[in-house]
Amino acid sequence: MKVWILFIGAGIALGCVSSNLYTAPDSCKGRCEEPYSREDECHCDAECESHHNCCQDYYTHCQPGGGWAEEEPHTHEGFSRSQDAIRDEELLQLSEQLYTLDHNKAQPSDITLNPQYQASPEETDDQQDRSPQPLYGYVNEGLFSKPTYASFIKLLDNYQRSTGREEEVTAEELREQDNFLKEVMGTELMRKLFAFLHKK
Repeated sequence: MKVWILFIGAGIALGCVSSNLYTAPDSCKGRCEEPYSREDECHCDAECESHHNCCQDYYTHCQPGGGWAEEEPHTHEGFSRSQDAIRDEELLQLSEQLYTLDHNKAQPSDITLNPQYQASPEETDDQQDRSPQPLYGYVNEGLFSKPTYASFIKLLDNYQRSTGREEEVTAEELREQDNFLKEVMGTELMRKLFAFLHKK
């Protein structure tokens, strides 16, 4: 995976965090098909109907015919008109431009992978670890001092791993989020992406 894809995804995700810090534990909003956890107050997976433990808004968010499907096409906030749609050719050209503009990406000499064993299709479900050694044989830790990397690493201990858990967000964590977004959005890559999307 190209490093710039990671940063774009993280930037988009963090942009949403400021307006919606967590998913309510008694709602299926953002939790459809979430793996079952006995700690959850209610559930949003496909089995919840048969177990009679779905959240109250399960049919609104997780079933066809729910909230968005009842609205007129292209009227929900965030939907584009058909004439504004991004064509495959545009997306291919943009992705190549973004890759060229990603001056932060790791070079081949920065990372050495240790793939070890390639499992056959028949072996993917047997729960046996045939690659016990670390995947990364070498990583140039100098990468981590780059502003985008360093600001991203500071975010890694800011979040609950399980969805549906309210998080206590500190002023320091908010500063770390803002700093990461500032570093990412200041890159030539993200300025190009923003300009492209803004036209759409």
